[in-house]
Amino acid sequence: MWNYLAAGLLLAPLAQATAVTPLLDLPPQRQQVQLMVKNDGAQPQTYVLSVDETTFPDGRVRVIAPSSPAVKLEPARFTLGPGQRRGVAVSYAGPKPENERYFVIRVGEQSPRQQISYALELTSRLFVRPAKPALKYHFDGAELRNESNAFVMVMMDEDCGKTEGPTRLLGPGQSFRLPTPGSGSQVSLGFIDKVTTLLDRCADMDKPATRP
Repeated sequence: MWNYLAAGLLLAPLAQATAVTPLLDLPPQRQQVQLMVKNDGAQPQTYVLSVDETTFPDGRVRVIAPSSPAVKLEPARFTLGPGQRRGVAVSYAGPKPENERYFVIRVGEQSPRQQISYALELTSRLFVRPAKPALKYHFDGAELRNESNAFVMVMMDEDCGKTEGPTRLLGPGQSFRLPTPGSGSQVSLGFIDKVTTLLDRCADMDKPATRP
């Protein structure tokens, strides 16, 4: 999961005849990442791209800046033959952010009549990480709140890490209640390149059972 976000190179078939990179991560030391678009159809296809700034992309995501000038796409229009793919340079042109910023890149298909359709909702999510990521959180033993300036991943594993459990993404300011941990439970959280242990019940598995 971490490598998946960091690389941002996997193609997801979001429509029958087109595939795009689903997630792009732009760390502070980089100015540009590449979005891959592939035509899996049997006919040439012209694509037109646009970008909006959004809130954290969870179930309540909303657009806060349509057609945002903070992200540049080159090229923003091109044609691909059947089976062809090409990279689109995605550059962040805004000021260095103190807090993480989120963008959605929409890939529209242009018909022979020059009409652009976004009905298929071909999208890629861009995460622009802050200039100085600061991992902060509050955990009271049950509820976890992300107080960082970027999203964090919360990984909940069992059997001392031998069994991979669910992973949850928390945007800045978001919180959720962890399930009751059992013996051997391990919970860690952090950024793509920085992880810390939140809870470790692995030692409980080695403890001898107490007599009643």
